[in-house]
Amino acid sequence: MPLNDARATMPDGDLKPIPDCELIIPGVPHTLNGTQVGQIVFNNLPEYSDQKGAAYNDETVPGRSFPIKTFSQGENRTITLSISLYVLKRGDEDTNLKILRAIQSAVYPREASGALPYYPPPICKLKCGKMLSKNHLCVVMKDYALKVPTDVPWNQNTLVPLKMDISMNFDVVFSSKNLPGQELIVSDF
Repeated sequence: MPLNDARATMPDGDLKPIPDCELIIPGVPHTLNGTQVGQIVFNNLPEYSDQKGAAYNDETVPGRSFPIKTFSQGENRTITLSISLYVLKRGDEDTNLKILRAIQSAVYPREASGALPYYPPPICKLKCGKMLSKNHLCVVMKDYALKVPTDVPWNQNTLVPLKMDISMNFDVVFSSKNLPGQELIVSDF
């Protein structure tokens, strides 16, 4: 999107999808009754945080006033993402409920075939411009939380509010053949 077209809405007042800012949940039909749900393209900027740590062991040495630090392992890279869903026009209630169900499904095991009782929940893909990575990140959803404010109007028949907030926590996952090192992270833009 060019910088000179930074409007968040379309001429009809609908929110404009943000290119390159999406959550893809495998196993969910990409469209359900004409609504795109398996690939959730955000239409308002999500709030997110990105956290990763490294674990070190303390090695004590007799006579030394401080232990020597030795690298043990990297810790999980955790991304917290919060999105808001709004009802702005007819049909948005159903769209928001379908998006909510798609997000909820990402923490449940999938149906298996044969001797297996189930498959683990899906590995999703997450992208928000180049802030998290230049490519989609493979992530597993650890949890989600739905917050329904009471200070916005609700549909009296369905009890669906005109705004709902969903926060999600993800751990980034990599193939064992593709584990990132410092060199990959520094050049990922």
